[in-house]
Amino acid sequence: MTLIPGSSGGDLGQPGFQRLLGPNAVDSQIRQAISICWMTLPPEKRDVDTVCSTIRGIVERALSNLSDDALLFDPDKRG
Repeated sequence: MTLIPGSSGGDLGQPGFQRLLGPNAVDSQIRQAISICWMTLPPEKRDVDTVCSTIRGIVERALSNLSDDALLFDPDKRG
């Protein structure tokens, strides 16, 4: 089964993809990232404030790069 709409091998499309992931997919991924962040910090830095600031920093960097990434991975806009 192909999960990328428009690619060969099948096309779930957006509604099918949403059904596949369910309503909690994003929430689950974010919570998993928070847990992994907690587990990978050194014991002396494992506190809520450090985890919050670390996760916020990661999310802010990802969001600030989103436009560049969209251009980079959009086959219609590659030069």
